Amino acid sequence: KTSPDLKRIFCVGPLGCLMTLILWLGTGALEKIISFPKMNINPTFRTILMVILAIDALYLLFGGVLSLPIKERGKTLVTTGPYKYIRHPLYSAFIYSMTGLLALWFESWFLLFSVVVLALIWSLLVQKEEQYMLDKFGKTYRDYIEKTGQFLPSWKALKKETENRSEEHTSELQSRTNLVCRLLLEKKKKTTHHPPPPPTQYLPIHL
Repeated sequence: KTSPDLKRIFCVGPLGCLMTLILWLGTGALEKIISFPKMNINPTFRTILMVILAIDALYLLFGGVLSLPIKERGKTLVTTGPYKYIRHPLYSAFIYSMTGLLALWFESWFLLFSVVVLALIWSLLVQKEEQYMLDKFGKTYRDYIEKTGQFLPSWKALKKETENRSEEHTSELQSRTNLVCRLLLEKKKKTTHHPPPPPTQYLPIHL
């Protein structure tokens, strides 16, 4: 691989992962130094949360790679799979899912709260990536930004999509209702249509 290819494929990913690892280790060490209380969560509930976060992490990581193969990064704009709602699903897995898993595993409040710092760090880092995509895809990527969030789904976009789907469903339901009403009305007309009466026969009158 040439240097430009490596930059296009990985961009800020390695730097972000390194900073994430440093922050994880740093918060863990700091928590031990100041003897901060550990989480006190019901074991069953903790296990359930860990399973949910693990599934989410796997979906974001593997779904992201399958939807956008590494060799196609920076070449293709993908809006399917995790990319339908999140612009950076791989980074999101590190920020939220994996940090949450570690926080629950070590029962660490410090690791949990480090999510805020990680989100800020990654948000600053990906500005370079997003500018590259804007330069490459222009309005198409700008419209994509309006419909997605950086690391979490855009609630505004989700609300709009839900409203649009609701309107489409209502319109389709109305069309079907109108069709049924029209068919019933035609059927009623056919059943209420009487044949014309036979011609009147006049009997001869004898005087």
